[in-house]
Amino acid sequence: MKNRIIVILCSIVLCSLLLAACSGKTGVQQSSTTAKDFLNRLYTVDSQTVQNFNISVPVVPKSDSLGVYIASESKAIMKINQKFQSFFTESEYSAFISNCTYLNYVKTCKDKGVVIAPVKIQITQTSHDKTVDQYDYTASFKITFDRDNHSETKNDIGQISLIKDNDTWKVNYIRILKSDFY
Repeated sequence: MKNRIIVILCSIVLCSLLLAACSGKTGVQQSSTTAKDFLNRLYTVDSQTVQNFNISVPVVPKSDSLGVYIASESKAIMKINQKFQSFFTESEYSAFISNCTYLNYVKTCKDKGVVIAPVKIQITQTSHDKTVDQYDYTASFKITFDRDNHSETKNDIGQISLIKDNDTWKVNYIRILKSDFY
């Protein structure tokens, strides 16, 4: 009788642990959620961001063959870019800053007198490298441009890759392949 109770209790505990483990998000779910959260933030430029960010800071081409752009180390630029830092591996964050990825969106919004917001972000897993726990995706974005109560939708296509870094999913590659925005 005693053994039977112990077996039943152990079975209940084991089933509970199994259910708890299975109810958590998988790596692909976690990484795709992080990718969508990042892309949502990237494709959101509101009027407050444009107003607070003095985009007249010159964006000057470096004198290298890659044509990578740099911007002044103004506090506004640093503050704008910091909201992305938690999404990136250290090396990709440096590339994001050097390429003025978000700065270019803000500058274009200011130049066109628009704000942008994502309407639909769709990502499709293209590969999973189990040796480094990395997921690669292609992404397509529908972006709405609002100007004086007039909306227009554009499409962008890109690639994003995420890697697990200290139990957190981080963007370690982002490229926009086709943009109707600029």
